Amino acid sequence: MKCIRRIVYKKDGMALPSVIIICTLMLMMMVPLLNLSVQQLKVSKSQSVIGYSYLASGSSTEKAIKIIKKYIQDKTYTKQVPYISDASNYVDTILLDIKKEINKEIGTITVQPSKGAKSLLKGDIARVGFKVDGNKIWVTLGLTITSTYQKGVNVSTGSDVYSQIVISIENNNDKYFRPAAINAIGDIYVKNSNAIINGDVKVVGTAPQKSNEFEQYTYGGLYATSNSKLNISGNAFVRAFIRCGNPDNSVADNSTIEVNNNAVAQCIQMFGQKDYFLGHKDVYTFDDVEMNGLNSIIAINRNYFGLSDGRSSTDQYHDASSAIVNSSVIHHPFEDTILDAMKSKIIINGNVMINGGTFLIDPIKGTPVFPNDAPQIEDASCAWNDSDEIASYKNFEPQGTAADRQKFHSDTDNKGTSWIADQYKSNLAKGYSNLFQVYNFKNESEIGTWFSKLKMFNQPFSFYSPENDPSKLKGFCNYEMAANGKMYFMDISDVDLGNKSDLEKVDESSLVGSKTDFENSLYYLNINDKETQKYLPGGSMQWEWDSVSKNGLLNLKGTYFDYYNTVETKFLPEIKKPLMKITEDFVKRDPGYQAGVISHQYKEVTDDSGAKKNFFNYIGEELEECNLMDNSTVITDGELKLISSSIDKYEIGFTPINTKYYIIVVNDPGKTLVIKDTINAIVYTRGKVIMSPGSKLNGFIIAAGKGYDAINKKADGSAADSMPYIYMKKDSDGNVIESNINLLDSGEFAAVVFEGTATVNYEFGIDKNNNGKLDPEDNLLYLIDQYTNDDIKNALNKLFNS
Repeated sequence: MKCIRRIVYKKDGMALPSVIIICTLMLMMMVPLLNLSVQQLKVSKSQSVIGYSYLASGSSTEKAIKIIKKYIQDKTYTKQVPYISDASNYVDTILLDIKKEINKEIGTITVQPSKGAKSLLKGDIARVGFKVDGNKIWVTLGLTITSTYQKGVNVSTGSDVYSQIVISIENNNDKYFRPAAINAIGDIYVKNSNAIINGDVKVVGTAPQKSNEFEQYTYGGLYATSNSKLNISGNAFVRAFIRCGNPDNSVADNSTIEVNNNAVAQCIQMFGQKDYFLGHKDVYTFDDVEMNGLNSIIAINRNYFGLSDGRSSTDQYHDASSAIVNSSVIHHPFEDTILDAMKSKIIINGNVMINGGTFLIDPIKGTPVFPNDAPQIEDASCAWNDSDEIASYKNFEPQGTAADRQKFHSDTDNKGTSWIADQYKSNLAKGYSNLFQVYNFKNESEIGTWFSKLKMFNQPFSFYSPENDPSKLKGFCNYEMAANGKMYFMDISDVDLGNKSDLEKVDESSLVGSKTDFENSLYYLNINDKETQKYLPGGSMQWEWDSVSKNGLLNLKGTYFDYYNTVETKFLPEIKKPLMKITEDFVKRDPGYQAGVISHQYKEVTDDSGAKKNFFNYIGEELEECNLMDNSTVITDGELKLISSSIDKYEIGFTPINTKYYIIVVNDPGKTLVIKDTINAIVYTRGKVIMSPGSKLNGFIIAAGKGYDAINKKADGSAADSMPYIYMKKDSDGNVIESNINLLDSGEFAAVVFEGTATVNYEFGIDKNNNGKLDPEDNLLYLIDQYTNDDIKNALNKLFNS
């Protein structure tokens, strides 16, 4: 200390010590500042790296969002992701595909000249939420982009940028198709055969060229003739007719079509002599239930739903309005036929719901005789005049102007003031040919015996052991029904239910089973489709089913006008839509009432390349691809063997292994496939399949049938490309002078022909929870599982179960 004091107070030699002291003090002050500067420099460089890394993440996020938007806009997922009916799994699968697309594209992002940052998605794309909205699925995506950037020794990792984007995915699988036992564009034709179909059928069927063709025998569909029996264990969905016989009934046709579940068709029609239809449950028609044949019976064990209104001025055509038409006595009024005509009956044990009516039709024009103010006659005909021994409507001759003449019906007091009501009061109008609700619903153990006795003890204008004599009918119509030897009048005036009208609300107990079976039918439609969802449990159509039943008038005033309005405008037209759609898997039929010509539109789908293709042909191409996976399983048309003495009939040419399941693909419509013996197979053909005597197919058939060559006037080509049609040229008196009806009546337009006793079996097992039968979906899964090649299984699932 003293030394320092001496140095400080001593005046000579002080410069050097002062400099040293000052420098020391400055050094002591500068070192922390230098350390701080170095640290700030390091931080600055690190922040720069982090900034570039964050910039890369932000830039990559923008790029990822652009990729997602393009992916959705281009519908890339329709080409790269197989459709999955479960929406949650479908969304997750698409998100994984989007992740691959993003990571493939974003890669390295340039943030400085010659320097780049590596970016990628962190983890999976998060599905924040999704909502199914009819044909769309709205999905909220959460994605986190992370980037890595290095400059010298400075490295930045984990610079995350999180963002959300809402996208919409199409939820409409345009390739949705669920096979029935037989899926046909052309007819199912049964002649002199005992045909057994275990499962459902879906058929479009042949139609006439003109929409106003009066001769209804120009329609095909399910066609049984010449001592045939067609038994369908499931449902029949037919866009054309379910019919037996043809108008040439000089000898007994003796054909029967029996549908063990529901029957849906444009029309149920008996043309021949001793022809029969038996529906174990419900019948729905877009047009009529009609009887033209002799000594024949149509029997519906549960409910009938006539779906089409067809009473407006724009659609008054004979096949646009649903009705019940027993016109046998009109078509066969002659002395040698009238008694057999009086034996022809239409029998319905359950509710009768008719949305349209019958018309006075000009046989040449096919349009109403009185189109302006008096076209319609009975909703269920025909009323019979015992005194004149003619149909009652034939005495209806409106006189004077439309303003002062009496109408056939009355819109306000039909039972009291109409012409037909006056005829009934005078015993000049009685409904003998229709038997409604005189028999109770028959269970499966009773129905066979009951129907046999109906045929055995059938007499002109008589009942066989009636179980009821209803004073009122349960159901719906616009005006009146001729049945049970009486007339039943609908009255829609504003009065309490059942006070005046002869029509009561439907029986609720039988409607419960109808609703369940109807919902089960929707298996054949895409349940993710917004229109289909209306009819499923919880959908808007559920209330409509309940509202028409006796105890379901929750929000209606309880008048017949309310009931009438609900059934006519809401219930019957609505349930018509999905049922018709089921019948049109491959071809949509437009009746073309205004143009006068029936037209067809083929369904198109998008294949894996994004190209549009005819749906029926697409299925054939996909099935033929299975040949590359296992050619011992797939039999193509090039491998078929021509049957000796034939020019167009082919067989597989070997004895099939009874434990093996095959796929037979015939893309050449000129080769008719003949099934012999027993084979396990999925059969696809653009032409025709013949089930020969003694044959049995375990599997299902997809068949188009033949088209029509108008130049050479023969069946040719494929109905998958051009629908066949029936034409009729008439003279000025309405007589047919030229037609190709013979091609329909001989089965030339048929997709599937049955000969002898033959079976198509698409029921493979027992399910104790489903009345002893597997449902269609279980049968499909069972069938696909029988194929041992995994690639083929995947291909079949893609076609029939996606």
